Amino acid sequence: MQSWLFTVAHNEALSDINKKKSVTADDSIVWEGDSPEDELLAKERKELIEIVLQRLHAPYREVIILREYERLSYEEIAGITGTTISSVKSRLFKARKALIEKLKPYFNERSL
Repeated sequence: MQSWLFTVAHNEALSDINKKKSVTADDSIVWEGDSPEDELLAKERKELIEIVLQRLHAPYREVIILREYERLSYEEIAGITGTTISSVKSRLFKARKALIEKLKPYFNERSL
């Protein structure tokens, strides 16, 4: 009885998989996910951004990382850095502006 139940469950699962494949199958789609070129460009963009980030002065780099990568609030960043919320906002504004200026030659306006 148990063997029969597993066989039925196995066949049903395979049937579901095949149904999904036939609905989404498209012979004209060769790549799954991004193309190798897209992946390489994304990797290069990430490395370039990391290089430019490392060149920011420490107080500006710190607030950018805490806000953009760690997703902390202005209040949390102010607490960590020992500054005011207005100082955090000012540093973020200046850091973003500096990053945009340095990265502008490598990206089009829409991607910044």
